[in-house]
Amino acid sequence: MNRVLVVEDNVDLAENLAELLEELDVEVALAHDGAQALRQAETRFELALVDVGLPGALSGMQLLRRLRDRSPDAAIVLMTGNADVATA
Repeated sequence: MNRVLVVEDNVDLAENLAELLEELDVEVALAHDGAQALRQAETRFELALVDVGLPGALSGMQLLRRLRDRSPDAAIVLMTGNADVATA
């Protein structure tokens, strides 16, 4: 795995995830909202970790669809800190 896109609005959590992945010799691109994520996704990635509850005009679910269109072979994992079962 060469490049992972981490999309998380919680800056501390995003940076912690990036540090863990970098310890595994993975290149990490960080984004804190959907617009940043789409800019980062202009460069190929193999995995995207995407928060469902993103700020701004583009939700995590909307971003999922856009990322899938751009990189159909990439794995995309949705994450949520929301304890609501319906959201999860």
